[in-house]
Amino acid sequence: MKNIIKKAKILTFLIFCLGLTSCLNKVDENKIKAQADILNSIDIMNKNLPVQIDEYTIAEKVAYDSKKKEFIMFYKIQTKNFTKKDMEAIFKEIKKDQLQNARSSKSNKNSFKILNVTMVFIYNNLEGKEVWSHKIASNDYLK
Repeated sequence: MKNIIKKAKILTFLIFCLGLTSCLNKVDENKIKAQADILNSIDIMNKNLPVQIDEYTIAEKVAYDSKKKEFIMFYKIQTKNFTKKDMEAIFKEIKKDQLQNARSSKSNKNSFKILNVTMVFIYNNLEGKEVWSHKIASNDYLK
């Protein structure tokens, strides 16, 4: 009788381990698919870049840092005619708009959620020097 109970416990444990392994494999598959979706989107986006956004701003390229889980967007911005105070006000408004756009966007949202991706926005002046950057964490845009 003790032998049967012992075998039943071992069988239950093995079934539990098998189920756990199956769940972990599914999680890994979802992460692999999510990363592939993001990389595919980046390829498509970069084929259409650079593009003039407005009279001052050019979207140059996008990238993904899988180790940091960051989706990075690079911009060039003309800053010559603006004071530092003007630029601070402009970037504050840009950040607000980008957060709103990230919250309302449907594209890649599931992939970003699965991987817990942070969005990074980097603005360089026309000479290539970074003048401003900010990040939007996934818990801010996935609300």
